[in-house]
Amino acid sequence: MQLLLLGGTTITKKKNDGVTASTASLNLPAGYSVANIFTAKAGNGSYEELGEIVTASKNDYASYQIQVYTDLKNPSNPVSGTPAYAEPFEYTQALAGIDTIPLPGPVLLAPGSQYSVVITVTGNPVSYYVEKSQNLGWITVSADTSPNQSFYSRNGSSWIDVGKLTDPYCFSIKAHTKTVTFVPTVSPTPTVTVTPTATPKPT
Repeated sequence: MQLLLLGGTTITKKKNDGVTASTASLNLPAGYSVANIFTAKAGNGSYEELGEIVTASKNDYASYQIQVYTDLKNPSNPVSGTPAYAEPFEYTQALAGIDTIPLPGPVLLAPGSQYSVVITVTGNPVSYYVEKSQNLGWITVSADTSPNQSFYSRNGSSWIDVGKLTDPYCFSIKAHTKTVTFVPTVSPTPTVTVTPTATPKPT
């Protein structure tokens, strides 16, 4: 029997003993940051709006600073784009588990562009859920991980790609977007006013 978990993680039960499994977790001290990179894939040249994200903590009252970066320049650096907000916004996840967080304002995403969600732990250490492949004997857990997808940083500037580790995993950060029907208009270039030629005076 197969069960689908967070972010495409699949578990295969090898015997029907009624036991279930969950994803693993990683302990993050205050000051550590985690990030996932996404690609706007609405298709047909359509823009998207990012309106909310999803976090996953094993602790009550997990405190974060959250920032979104758009138009990433480097697919291996989640902060190589333009910050969506002047300052990261503060959020406390009151209860352990999965939490959907509305953003302070929608973030417009260009077709095919890459963007990131960056979460920094600000309070007590947080045991944060990750998705990883595991063989636990009675079940096999298969996670959809890949390079340039999920990262962590001790200082917010130097990032480690956890999809390239010997035992790869992916932080459970989700992004909820919707397709928008309008295309932002480009401001027209102002027309240069031609100065009229002076009428010659007769001699």
